Amino acid sequence: QNCTNMKKILPIFLFLFGAGFIMGQTTFSDDFDSYAEGDFIGTKTGWTTWSGTPGGADDAPVTSELSFSGSNSVKFESYSATGGPADVILSMPYRLTSGSLIFKSQMYVVEGTAAYFNFQGGTAPGQSWSAETYFDDNGSVRVVSSGTERLTGRFPHGEWFEIEYRIDFDKNAWETIVNGECLGVFTNDASLNSVGSLDFYPTNSNAANSTSIYYLDDVYYEVSTDGLEEIELDASISEVSLKSKSLTGLESPIAG
Repeated sequence: QNCTNMKKILPIFLFLFGAGFIMGQTTFSDDFDSYAEGDFIGTKTGWTTWSGTPGGADDAPVTSELSFSGSNSVKFESYSATGGPADVILSMPYRLTSGSLIFKSQMYVVEGTAAYFNFQGGTAPGQSWSAETYFDDNGSVRVVSSGTERLTGRFPHGEWFEIEYRIDFDKNAWETIVNGECLGVFTNDASLNSVGSLDFYPTNSNAANSTSIYYLDDVYYEVSTDGLEEIELDASISEVSLKSKSLTGLESPIAG
């Protein structure tokens, strides 16, 4: 399914820090500039860690090494074949199963390394993985859900770029935009059409390269009780069945 031109983010919300509730919309933004160098992000409002122990081994530090705006960002770093230990959770205000979610953030993936994050379907981590986003060390980006590769594209190493998800739970429409390029819209499995949190976990899916180093800045989400009218679904072919062999010149029916 294709994307449409729908960049209607309401600018009035961009200045908000923390969470707010306005006319059926909950917004959150964090540019990390109010924190000190070395602060653990899991200890801040709206954030926690997979283990539920902010400031512990699976937390990630605020750094001034790189930033998209201001002076700070959050650094995720791993040299382990299994990823981690950082495993940071951005909590939603509640488990989202209807209405819409817009999530966007600036990302910087260090040359030759990879990045990863996922949407958790439940309020507690580990219940379900609604969608996983892999930024591979070869520059490819892949959106995976229920073990199926839904969308693919490219991202730039060694520079800041924006990752954006626009999710309409009522239509079960998941749109992904990377560096201004729309990768497409996919329909998720019904059991995975929900979001309880986002999980940021440094890992590299390349077995020959275990390094993952990336930075986040200007994290923002908007939760609305309404759907996203801008997402217009069109048709796509998901499966085609036809005879594997036939005589030349004969017509064979197909089903899609």
